[in-house]
Amino acid sequence: MKLSIEPKVFSDESLNSWLIRSSIANGSDPRSFYIALWEEYKAWNKDLDKHLPKQQAYSLAKMTALTPEEIKNLTLEPYLQKIIDKPLNPLGLWYFLIPRGKRGLSQTNGMHFCSKCLSDSTPYLKRQWRLAWNIGCPVHKIKLLNKCPNCRIIFSPQLLKYDTPKIYLCSSCGFDLRGAETTPADGKALKFQEILNKAIFNTQITSFPALHTQSLQDLFMTIRSIIPFFQQIYKLKKYHLFFETLDLDIHYMEESKIMHVFEKMSIDDREFLLKLTYQFLQADIETIKKLLQQLETTNKVFSSKPASMSPTILYLSKFLKITDSSKIENPKQYAIKPNAKDEVNRLYSELLELI
Repeated sequence: MKLSIEPKVFSDESLNSWLIRSSIANGSDPRSFYIALWEEYKAWNKDLDKHLPKQQAYSLAKMTALTPEEIKNLTLEPYLQKIIDKPLNPLGLWYFLIPRGKRGLSQTNGMHFCSKCLSDSTPYLKRQWRLAWNIGCPVHKIKLLNKCPNCRIIFSPQLLKYDTPKIYLCSSCGFDLRGAETTPADGKALKFQEILNKAIFNTQITSFPALHTQSLQDLFMTIRSIIPFFQQIYKLKKYHLFFETLDLDIHYMEESKIMHVFEKMSIDDREFLLKLTYQFLQADIETIKKLLQQLETTNKVFSSKPASMSPTILYLSKFLKITDSSKIENPKQYAIKPNAKDEVNRLYSELLELI
């Protein structure tokens, strides 16, 4: 089978977006279209912007003018792999990738969109909108949205029905998202966002004084480490000197309750932390080192997360106090006990959402 109509792929378009547009162009809804493409592979439940298995990529290539490599490059896997020093697990959570959909009562994740971009003659969804450092549209200078303002349901264009085949319509209530109101995005956050997008998509790395090396992994893993550090220390009085010396304004953190996981935060929370991190990266690394030493910051507090350490975090950690607990060579071992049935069922339910 070959697609009767094959829309042109935009250079920054996501795989899910192109498939949705292809389904509409061929007179189908996305779910029926995915079934026709892959039969038993339940693509409407999968995060196609994240990863597409080789078998499905090859079968899709046979039906289109795209090669398997071009199809893979419509996903975020090859780009995020650049900044992670170990193979990416398709079933796991990836740094900087906003989880798709709704889990429990959380509605701060999912697909994002620019309401004005949806008003273009050929609206589509951009790959970078799934990356957590993207908080706004650099063209229209407004914040991205991820919910329908009418019904408050998360934006899910892959669930569009055959009688509402428009990517700009809410799949739940049919509201025209082109009219969704939003607010201006912060200029500094937008500038930092574009620096990071150029780094990961075009390998144009901007030099920052706070980095020990100028590599992709150092840049992104330093960001991923410093954000939880900010969240951990802002309530501690002695660290007021840290923020004051680096001229970092933390009033927003004092007034708002910010979720710990960056990828699940709201646009406003991520915008604030991006501005804070951008300013931190412009400070001299030796100044930061002396500040951390002056405040008697422990190695454990500064470098506890994430598992993949950046050269910058490793460098600064060498000069910090080592806590007593980290010196213990033979910590007490505890017997591994099975989880309770309710906990196993909860974990199993979460796993099903990823399948």
